[in-house]
Amino acid sequence: MVAWLPSTQARGPRPLRVLTSFALIVATLFGPACNDATAPNSLVPSPSFIIVSGDDQTGTAGKELPEPLVAKATTSGGAPIAGLTLFFVVTHGGGKLYAGGGVTNSSGIVQDYWTLGPVAGAHQAVQVRTVNPTTGVKKSHGNFTATAVAGPAAIIKLSAGDGQTAFTRALVPIKPAAQVTDALGNGVAGVSVTFAVAAGGGSVSGATAVTNASGVATVSAWRLGRAPGTNNNRLTATKTGLTGSPVTFTASAKFGMRVAETGLYHGCGLSAGNDVYCWGWNGFGQLGEGGLAATYLAPVKLANTTLLPTSIHPAYIHTCMRLPTGKVWCMGDNSAGQLGTGTFTTPISTPVEVQTTQTFTRIAAAYATTCGLTSGDVLWCWGYNSTGQFGNGNTTSSGVPEVGGGGISFKSVALGTSHACGRTAAGPTWCWGANGSGQLGNATFVGNASPVLVSGELVFTSIELGSIHSCGLVASGKAYCWGANGSGQLGDGGGTDANSPQPVLGDIAFTQLAAGEAHTCGITSTGVAYCWGDNANGELGVGTTGAPVFVPTLVAGGRTFSAISAGTSRSTCGVPVGGGHPFCWGFNPLGQLGNGTTTSSALPVAVVTPPIP
Repeated sequence: MVAWLPSTQARGPRPLRVLTSFALIVATLFGPACNDATAPNSLVPSPSFIIVSGDDQTGTAGKELPEPLVAKATTSGGAPIAGLTLFFVVTHGGGKLYAGGGVTNSSGIVQDYWTLGPVAGAHQAVQVRTVNPTTGVKKSHGNFTATAVAGPAAIIKLSAGDGQTAFTRALVPIKPAAQVTDALGNGVAGVSVTFAVAAGGGSVSGATAVTNASGVATVSAWRLGRAPGTNNNRLTATKTGLTGSPVTFTASAKFGMRVAETGLYHGCGLSAGNDVYCWGWNGFGQLGEGGLAATYLAPVKLANTTLLPTSIHPAYIHTCMRLPTGKVWCMGDNSAGQLGTGTFTTPISTPVEVQTTQTFTRIAAAYATTCGLTSGDVLWCWGYNSTGQFGNGNTTSSGVPEVGGGGISFKSVALGTSHACGRTAAGPTWCWGANGSGQLGNATFVGNASPVLVSGELVFTSIELGSIHSCGLVASGKAYCWGANGSGQLGDGGGTDANSPQPVLGDIAFTQLAAGEAHTCGITSTGVAYCWGDNANGELGVGTTGAPVFVPTLVAGGRTFSAISAGTSRSTCGVPVGGGHPFCWGFNPLGQLGNGTTTSSALPVAVVTPPIP
């Protein structure tokens, strides 16, 4: 039996307060009995119960509410009932009462004090009950309810995003988040938390975050640093004065590239954060690392690490890259003006900006020529133009960008050794330059310094050019090639040059093609890679070297690729699905496979991790 505190007795020094705001809860108790309205626990005819005050309060979780709970018992005529025991029982929220009820005083009043449960936002309730002294039956007469809110911020702790792994210079997949709570673990909203990189050299976006309704502050983004390693990146979340501050997040960085492109005897790639790495021959400074060292068997980073291009294009002995601003920077040989500096100079081993006011949406580079397309689909070219690669009707080289393309608007452009092709928005493809092997595809073998329409009325979704052959994909994924075919690079089953597009044999739907010196490769929507053509140095990746292969053949090793590039040095590189180390195969006398050796390989080998930093 609970011992009840009479309502006329105050708890400690706290005075009794009876409020006059009423919320009516009426219930009929027991049934007819004697008319004595003052006898304790007697049966009273048709009593009523009123919650006088203390209902619907808001208070701090785990703390006592500011106002007591006050209930009143009356007769049906409104007269107070004294001496009646009322029970106050916590039914929701896990809080506690000081006394648990009491006996009504001469005014019919009982009051108690309610300490809320520990969980903010939870439904909290206290029920008013009586017990029939004869039958022992309990009866409910209404509820006090309250809302618990979090107390002052006291603790900061990890919420999400710790212990992740991502590629170097990539964003971690889960945004780090810290939670601020009160002493009972309830989230506290509206608290500013400061995030900062503590190790690894990465970067953070949204360094100051405010906690949400659950007390969680989430950083906008965390990009890891350049160095691979286990738990070598650290991020802190700080709120001064809170227990647990600062919170530390760790992440491991692994080396990988999202782009890998091949040139003559060198290759270049971009990390997830668009850092530039190049490898292979550097006799003309085409790796952009600041010197003219003969070769690098492993990737080296660009001398100017502030340049973070969106695309990179290694050619014969120069390399160009496009920045997010649309500006183009180049490095390497400049004897034909292919760097776009306005001069024909000795090699430049650090990137220099192309001298033009134009900005470009995409660029291409091959042999000693560079071209770019503006947002208005206008073609500009610079460098070598001895066979009409600019498509401007003449064969004069230029050290600065000149308008080319014969006034035709192009959506994409590709360059070969001595010819170029462009795809229009409407679908037709045009080519210009040298045509000794039929690489212009206009059913002749006559070159032209102005664009000529590729025959066959095919509508290509993409075009790729090798040294002296051309290829394109139609919407179905079917591949067509034309031009030189002495090594079977057209994939039509023969070895005869073709001056108009020929279907590549096999029922294979490709999503991307890559054309090299005398071989061609393609990948499907599932990342499966096929190659065909010259295989003297293993550039097809089929596990053997030797005679040309005249039809698409599966690249060995079972890997899948998201992108593929065929170089003019009889080598091939691919970026695996999901990123990571690129794989290269084929000719490797100057380290163009990037695997730390000069040994050629007929199977894909991984580009090694560069020495970082």
